[in-house]
Amino acid sequence: MTLDLDYQRGRTQQHGCGHPTAVENNPSSYSRQEEWRTAGKSRRGNYSTYRSRAAPPKSALTAAQPSSKFHQASISRQETLCPSKAPKTWIGSTVFDMHPGGRGWTHGYTVKQKIEEGAVILAPYIAPLLDTKIPLDAPGRAETEVGAACAKHRPYIILSKHLDHFQAIPLWTYQSRGLEGKPQEVQAEHVSLARPGNRYELQTPHKPLWLEASSKFQVSEKCVARFTEVHAFSFSCSILLLGYINRESYIRLTELHLKDVHVAIEMKVSRIKEELNIHKNPSTYAQSPRHVRGLPGTNLHRLEPIAA
Repeated sequence: MTLDLDYQRGRTQQHGCGHPTAVENNPSSYSRQEEWRTAGKSRRGNYSTYRSRAAPPKSALTAAQPSSKFHQASISRQETLCPSKAPKTWIGSTVFDMHPGGRGWTHGYTVKQKIEEGAVILAPYIAPLLDTKIPLDAPGRAETEVGAACAKHRPYIILSKHLDHFQAIPLWTYQSRGLEGKPQEVQAEHVSLARPGNRYELQTPHKPLWLEASSKFQVSEKCVARFTEVHAFSFSCSILLLGYINRESYIRLTELHLKDVHVAIEMKVSRIKEELNIHKNPSTYAQSPRHVRGLPGTNLHRLEPIAA
């Protein structure tokens, strides 16, 4: 790693650009720089041949460890994914590399200004993998520093757009089983999604959401939207537009979401008000303190052992 940095500095000084002090302050760089110049002259300008011998392999850069745990270098580490399972083409790639615009993926201004609420989109989905029975070679499984994760694409319906992000409701099939066997309370938090004229299974007490005829989304018979669950995305995130639900369906979806949110919040606020009225000190109106208890000797923010 050090050789490669000195090599780059020497090349910067040789071409007369950049900051010369980066080389001048390192005496060892002079000897390497003169060696490279001499070698280049003896090979009649065959600079690429000497570079292939002097430069370290790229694997050395990938395997380099960050200098600080909380200020990591912007080098994609191979151990982020399972080394034995991750394709080599994934290592070092960005989200934009994996979602090229030539295949319909878009982000930024287009998402903010041109894609409307009610759009059905495909977006990256990453979450902790809580099912411990998923094998190492399962599609969508990734090995990370915090444990196994689920990394895949998931369809969403855009619910609302804000200054620098948008909120979307996820679509689920629950491994093609739908809501079968789930409690009625859970079923009531979902609404079916269907295409007019196609077969669908009404699994909830609510009327289904209808796709517009021009939508490309191949909806499953057991596809449902969980309107109590909302995910937030930056406008910089790459998404793929699959179509829209019709406007009447969008109105119903937002009403279901707002009603559930309002009911849940109102119940919690009412409970807190009752507790305050019971425990309130009439003379000082002091509130009973609440305590946050964590693991002994553990920092709740960084989850690292700390001194007692």
